Amino acid sequence: AGTGRQAMGASAFAGAIALGLQEVFDPVEREEIVQIVDAGEPDPDAPVDLLLVKDAPRRSRARVRPWLLGPEATPDGATEKRS
Repeated sequence: AGTGRQAMGASAFAGAIALGLQEVFDPVEREEIVQIVDAGEPDPDAPVDLLLVKDAPRRSRARVRPWLLGPEATPDGATEKRS
């Protein structure tokens, strides 16, 4: 029973080594998807207002005012049909 566990452990270890070597020799190129836009003064009628603090992410804030999203917006994101 111990041999099976040892073989399973050795296979997991060998797999982890192979994945680590793959990361070193064939790294995945990561593309930056963040775009910085300076919109100037915030729009007081915008339904979403976002304040990002680059050097202090915990100080970043988002304010969502769903009543400004429009008459068809609902809390779950679906649109409701109005008659």
